[in-house]
Amino acid sequence: MEGFEQRRAGWGRRCLACLIDQCFLGLLDLAFISLSFWTLLGPEFSWDDPHQLELLLTKLSLFILPLLLFLLGIHLGYFTYLTSAQGQTLGKLLLGIRVVGVKEDKVSSLQAFGRTMGYLLSALPLGLGFLWVLIDDRRQGWHDKLAGTFVIRQRAANRGREKDRPGRGWNIQ
Repeated sequence: MEGFEQRRAGWGRRCLACLIDQCFLGLLDLAFISLSFWTLLGPEFSWDDPHQLELLLTKLSLFILPLLLFLLGIHLGYFTYLTSAQGQTLGKLLLGIRVVGVKEDKVSSLQAFGRTMGYLLSALPLGLGFLWVLIDDRRQGWHDKLAGTFVIRQRAANRGREKDRPGRGWNIQ
């Protein structure tokens, strides 16, 4: 049986999971931004009328900050909720990895939120906190160290049965 130490997920798998999550969230962002812009334009909008262009710029200036804050909330909620509830986001699910606590236990909501906020810390110095996984003996990024979490590969035997076990897989009720 593979031990906890041998099942820690490497940088490549984690990076690909992040890319999948960012593509999903990017599509969601695009949908919200498009819908918002379409709503702001209205049915009678004309690009030729300078008064309507001025009105559009005013609407955009008032609407951009709330929209960005809403999208930030969606991103924070996505990572925090799915990490605490399921131990994995869509990208991690597709790649067979999950986030666990120090004793391979479920991640608490507070840990998941700390890990999500830790992404900013990991990203700021040119992504060094994410690259840290490559040189760390425990394969932890700075956000993992901050939250006391690890990312592990799921056992092959459990992958097919995750949906059937209570509290595992994507049992969102």
